[in-house]
Amino acid sequence: MTFWWLPASFPSPGLCWLGISNSFGTVARTIYVRDMPVTVRRITAHDSLQLREIRLAALADAPDAFAGTHAEESKRPYSSWSERARTNASGVTSATFFAVDDREVVGLVGAFRPDVATNSVQLVSLWVAPVARGRNVGRALVLAVVAWANEIQVDTVTLWVTCGNTPAEALYTSLGFATDNAIKPLPSDPCKDEQSMTLFLESSTAVH
Repeated sequence: MTFWWLPASFPSPGLCWLGISNSFGTVARTIYVRDMPVTVRRITAHDSLQLREIRLAALADAPDAFAGTHAEESKRPYSSWSERARTNASGVTSATFFAVDDREVVGLVGAFRPDVATNSVQLVSLWVAPVARGRNVGRALVLAVVAWANEIQVDTVTLWVTCGNTPAEALYTSLGFATDNAIKPLPSDPCKDEQSMTLFLESSTAVH
């Protein structure tokens, strides 16, 4: 069994973490967010329907925050969601985490290694349901990715955030991410731009 840890340098006001996981496998931990228990766990291979539901809810709620669109992803066959859940449920190349409040999925975040030859993880698809906002759930989800990145021993966590998405930028900055001046058009709306941010972790040898 592997205990997940977060470096002391990461501020996490209002969060108390309790958790344990199998190495690179299913993660389940309880985060007490303002004294309210929210479980952040890695998805399982059986979560495909929930993954589809929460992803489409995110795209409908915040279309400007994601590279994909609701119209595109709602047409995906169920087999593709099953494959995505299976792939992201374990291993060291990609992962998806749910935030669960009283059995209801109220947030998600994904992460993947663009190239296993490089020591980097890219954070994607962060979203928190309106009912759970203002409770540090987004922070807890980002920290779950940081913990996974430390677990698989990469050097950096990167992400792209839509320019002008001030709450998201503030969240990432508070956790140590910094902009690196890389800007590109948002794939779902080329009239808008997104910028890259990077968090540097302790130097290590990546797990392959």
